[in-house]
Amino acid sequence: EGPLDCIRKVIADEGLGSMYTGVALKVCETYMWNSTFYAFFSFLKPHIKNHLSGPFSDVAHGMIAGIGTQLVLFPLVGINTALITKRQLRVDGNDKSSGSSSVFQWVREYTNVTRAIYREGGGISAFWKGISAGLMLTINPGILTLIRKQLTRMVSEYRGRGTTAVDDFWIGFSSKLMASTITYPLVVARSQIVTSRGSMPHSGVGIRAILRGICMVFETIQRVINDHGGVQGLYAGVAPHLCQAALKEAIANTIRRRLSLILFAYYSYRHSGVATSMS
Repeated sequence: EGPLDCIRKVIADEGLGSMYTGVALKVCETYMWNSTFYAFFSFLKPHIKNHLSGPFSDVAHGMIAGIGTQLVLFPLVGINTALITKRQLRVDGNDKSSGSSSVFQWVREYTNVTRAIYREGGGISAFWKGISAGLMLTINPGILTLIRKQLTRMVSEYRGRGTTAVDDFWIGFSSKLMASTITYPLVVARSQIVTSRGSMPHSGVGIRAILRGICMVFETIQRVINDHGGVQGLYAGVAPHLCQAALKEAIANTIRRRLSLILFAYYSYRHSGVATSMS
């Protein structure tokens, strides 16, 4: 009956602690995605500025950084999706062991799922199954970067000074909400492709394979529309996805901006101190 009802039932059945099952591994995964993305983002920044300008540069900057991140870390998408599917099957089968929070069990399950993907998918290329949808999803950080920069500029001009922590929170929330709403059908297509069996040829990640994959993304979207009676089928489950994504980006944007200001002030202070001592 909705995400709030789901939360109430989980807490009632398994306790409040169950809401944080597997949080350590999730934190590690989030760190890997964010650190990799911003490593590409920072590396590309001077190159983007030298060759592009205007709003398109913001979209291209986010998209290229996202492409690099997807190529490096996309195997995690397949492993996590397969793991979630496996657990859902156990829950549907009333397997009580599905709620265990043992770190060792998580590691064992990840290992088993990784081996299964490798064996059943026909080799290492199986971990990049659905990469075309992942690459298409890089438009999300592109749109996000554009909207976030525009909103930050507008708020700064309106206030006549820099943004506050509250401003940064709502800028992050709003920009991610809009970007994820636009790209959610691609999320659905990616999940459908990753969890499908034998429907996608594993011919590597070359240009031809990616182009075939892009065609398959649109075919998957069309199939979802046909099977669920219209475009609304593409947005089934969108509410919890948007809440999680927007809230995460809001918190991340607030912390990122505050830390940037603190580090900038710290290094400015150190630089001025060194300059004073030298004089």
